[in-house]
Amino acid sequence: MATATATALPAPRKGKGRAGSEEAHRLMPTPLLATLTTLLCLMVLIPVAYIVLASLNSDAGVASGEFWPSSFSGESYTLIWSTVGLSKALVNSFIVAGAVAIASALLAVPTAYVLVRYAFRGRVTILRGLLGFQSIPGTLMLLPVFVLFSSI
Repeated sequence: MATATATALPAPRKGKGRAGSEEAHRLMPTPLLATLTTLLCLMVLIPVAYIVLASLNSDAGVASGEFWPSSFSGESYTLIWSTVGLSKALVNSFIVAGAVAIASALLAVPTAYVLVRYAFRGRVTILRGLLGFQSIPGTLMLLPVFVLFSSI
């Protein structure tokens, strides 16, 4: 007859929120991580701030290179709505984007269910193909598509 030996489980740790959080090691020290995060955020936010400030500046101020507008003006926003058919273009974009999103969801959800739930011949090949297609950056396809359409 086999005898069963009971092994004692370790007692649960008492401490901060996550179990084992005191054992976690960071790849970078916290001050360096905070500095790097701040620098990366500034690299993103400074151009965005410049674009917003330039949109509130006059054309002459933007042309002269002013970062901070001498006078704030929302004239460019009213001008773009009145001179360009922006509202019609936005409505068309929302209609097309919504239709594509709905069609993609209606096609993707049942396909994903079948690929995950059922085993059939070629399933692994399809999954590997999907993974391969997703690993190709979309910008890599710009040059071949441009060459294709420019030759027509």
